[in-house]
Amino acid sequence: MSWAIEPRNQASLGSAQAVLALKKGLTLTEVEALLGPAASANEVKEGSMTVMKRGYTADGKRISTSFVGGVLIDYAITPL
Repeated sequence: MSWAIEPRNQASLGSAQAVLALKKGLTLTEVEALLGPAASANEVKEGSMTVMKRGYTADGKRISTSFVGGVLIDYAITPL
């Protein structure tokens, strides 16, 4: 008898697991699949780069993210 273990779908992750799944290099689409739509969004110019700033809330935490070219370059997780 063999058992197949199905990989977890990121969309089905609980909010605590979704926060832990964050890592630099994810795309904006991947982050929003994990955390849902951003609660806040803006763009700032830093030198010659446009940085997209997005704020999310999940699992009683605030997640502040920065994207360049649609790729996560930095994030911070703080209590609400």
